[in-house]
Amino acid sequence: MTRECVNVVLLVFLLIWGSDLLAEDSSLSLWAVDPLVKVFPDMPAAESAKRVQMRGGRNEYLSGQVAVRAGQELRELTARWEPLRHREGNYALPASSLRWRFAGFIPVQRNTPNTAASNLLRDAPCEIPDPLLEVEQMDLPAGRTQPIWLTVFVPRDAPPGIYQGRLFVGNSRVSQSIEVSLEVYPFYPARRTPHVGDELV
Repeated sequence: MTRECVNVVLLVFLLIWGSDLLAEDSSLSLWAVDPLVKVFPDMPAAESAKRVQMRGGRNEYLSGQVAVRAGQELRELTARWEPLRHREGNYALPASSLRWRFAGFIPVQRNTPNTAASNLLRDAPCEIPDPLLEVEQMDLPAGRTQPIWLTVFVPRDAPPGIYQGRLFVGNSRVSQSIEVSLEVYPFYPARRTPHVGDELV
């Protein structure tokens, strides 16, 4: 096969398969969400929210939240942390300090009777995000938004300052990442902050 033929074959391959790969990447959206916000399955992607920001003292647990949505079904969706490293030094938070969990949904068939509409999260029937699941993977249907809860424990001896890293979400075929920024203040409480399951509130 001549060099010209090889180039033509490669070009055809890129046009056919490369476009599919690019479309697959673009179909997966990952964005930051305030931890106090409930993420429902029909929440649209917020493409501008591309950084998770956490702030707190040493010897504390800090929480963050991201959401992922795909234009097509994603099998075996999972996540992984990139180390959070101090911006001005060699220190990185230990892997044991970084945790993520999928948020589960509770189906609600009817609202509480005699409750004002302004006090309802949603009109039933609906799904309410609440439990944090102890699973490493899940299948994400097309067009459904899935919240992921982030927990960071700041060790007592962690140097104060800005830490930066990334969270990767996807599967073996496609993934997206989002920047995670952590500001550690130069103080810590006398006793460790109570940590009761990181409830979504």
